[in-house]
Amino acid sequence: MCEDIAVFGAETGNRIDIVPGEDAGAEISARIDARAESLQFCRLLHELVSGIDCRLFSPEFGSEVGAEAEDLLEALMRSRAWRYALSPADTLRRLADGH
Repeated sequence: MCEDIAVFGAETGNRIDIVPGEDAGAEISARIDARAESLQFCRLLHELVSGIDCRLFSPEFGSEVGAEAEDLLEALMRSRAWRYALSPADTLRRLADGH
């Protein structure tokens, strides 16, 4: 990894990566682990987003996600990660079937 990247959280859990940009800005990437403590992490992520005045984007949905904690939770509950956390076997079957 690049030495300037700041990583907060575990490799397999909730985490935030901060990559400094050339213009004194930064790109922040958040990984929400749907299996554990996702509600609390969404609330903390909301605080961060509100405090630094940024916008959230979901690569899975190809669109922005509202910055309110409820918006984050709603997006999480629509995600593949959420479906997998609820039922790994069903999710893998759907993927194998092309859904």
